[in-house]
Amino acid sequence: PASAAVNESVKLVKGCGCAYASGLVNSVLRKVAKDGFTYEKTGDTTRDFSIMYSCPEALINKFIEDYGEEKTEKILSSSIGARPVTARVNTLKASPDELITLLSGENAIAEKCPEDENYIILKNTGAVEELKAYKAGFFHVQDISCGKAVKALSPKAGDTVFDMCSSPGGKAFTAAQLMKNKGKILAFDLYPQRVKLCEDGALRLGIDKVGDACVFLPEYEKAADKVLCDVPCSGFGIIGRKPEIRYKDIAIIDNLLPVQYNILANAAKYVKSGGTLVYSTCTLSRAENEGVCEKFLGNNAEFRKISFNTIIPTENGGDGFFFAVFGRI
Repeated sequence: PASAAVNESVKLVKGCGCAYASGLVNSVLRKVAKDGFTYEKTGDTTRDFSIMYSCPEALINKFIEDYGEEKTEKILSSSIGARPVTARVNTLKASPDELITLLSGENAIAEKCPEDENYIILKNTGAVEELKAYKAGFFHVQDISCGKAVKALSPKAGDTVFDMCSSPGGKAFTAAQLMKNKGKILAFDLYPQRVKLCEDGALRLGIDKVGDACVFLPEYEKAADKVLCDVPCSGFGIIGRKPEIRYKDIAIIDNLLPVQYNILANAAKYVKSGGTLVYSTCTLSRAENEGVCEKFLGNNAEFRKISFNTIIPTENGGDGFFFAVFGRI
């Protein structure tokens, strides 16, 4: 609520040792909350977008370079205000309608997501992890864009699936539900504590088979039917959910590119002939997305491009996201 936002902002000003400015901050924010914010455009698109959407000009220029002004404004406008909380229904335990009924008994509001019937939009929940339905494993929090990447992998009952950079395990959990808990999933992550998050989540959701590994294991070469490779990225697709990300130095992209490529190239070694490899990020940087994928295709003739998919943020969840689907010949 606006009143709470004003109050917390005044507290922050005082906490930063600027108590002398608290009265000014209070009066300005109360006026904006009451009358709204108006801004007379200057004609300098980057400058105008920067002020209107509270975003650094360097990132705006990057978006314009990659997507043009119209799509850039859609990306920026979606980053203002609260983003909806979406969750994937654990279809091993309940249907969407059954889960919505369960949540209503806890005074939580849930409605079906119009973009995917197995996702719900949560409102008025408080701390999600305190809900009985969450503790009982009836759902896990996941953005629908991430879910689309898992669906593109098309995991089926009996498949062997590898999930690279898995923690906290949401993609592996969705894959297990699509597989009807029949098959084998290995969830890879670098740090033991992150692997533990995957194991705990699988136990809560009633998923039987989740393994782990952190380096390439030769015995698993060409052992997987499907491999999902969700790599570390700049995160510029989720600035509406994590506002602080917009203030990252965009030079971070140059440092990420070799890491992303190496993870993808390593993950590809696990894919069987005729198998599927999906590369995904939660950024909208073309260098990290199409750039890495085109380099991979250029160096790996045994893989073919099936599709590249860029998701611009939507009002029903759907964070900015990218996923590419490759098939091994």
